[in-house]
Amino acid sequence: MRVAGPMLGRILAAAASRRSMPTEPAESTTALAGLRSRIWAHATDDAGNHAAATLETGEGYHAAAHSAVRAVESLFSNPRVGALTPVQAFGSGFALLLPDTRIREL
Repeated sequence: MRVAGPMLGRILAAAASRRSMPTEPAESTTALAGLRSRIWAHATDDAGNHAAATLETGEGYHAAAHSAVRAVESLFSNPRVGALTPVQAFGSGFALLLPDTRIREL
């Protein structure tokens, strides 16, 4: 049994893994596709001028994952050195590279 034990464990683990894989998208995956994240920003200078805008993108965790991948791709294609703000590193339009993202000035 000592010889068969580890092999039997691997066979059972493989069978359980195959059975636990979904054949169609989970309900939660479909539900997440309809979720949106919105950010509102407002700024005022010393002269009293105002500017406001909203950014709308997909579900927060998916948007964060997409932005991380885009950032790494950008760094591979155009390496940068030093401590930079996101705008310095990727440009002011970086957020618009994310799927289904838009900025609206108010």
